[in-house]
Amino acid sequence: MTDLAEHLRNAMTLAKAIYELPDEFEKATLKMRIADLTFQLAEALTGEARLVNELRELKAEAEEHKSNPLHWNGIVYLDNGKHPFCPACYDDRRKRIHLKTIYSGESFTCPVCGNTFEEPNDPE
Repeated sequence: MTDLAEHLRNAMTLAKAIYELPDEFEKATLKMRIADLTFQLAEALTGEARLVNELRELKAEAEEHKSNPLHWNGIVYLDNGKHPFCPACYDDRRKRIHLKTIYSGESFTCPVCGNTFEEPNDPE
């Protein structure tokens, strides 16, 4: 967020400097200042697009959590269908990664981070 605000402040400063240029100012310098202004505005637009995407992802994640919350059973996260999810991936990146069964159903492993967990207890 601070990058976006910084680029907007820089753009405003450049716009003011261009506006206050004396009439006899040389054309090449004016073009250079306008190019700097254009760059700062492009950076601000890029930052704004990143924030819009991040907000969209967070809203989708919040809706997913609301419609299908995960429950902590002390070892892993479980959804309403009792499917185990990796706590490391969920806690670190808020990613819902299903655990894979290993060792004849006694343990689970995450296909993404590689962590292994003991069989989760039934939360009921």
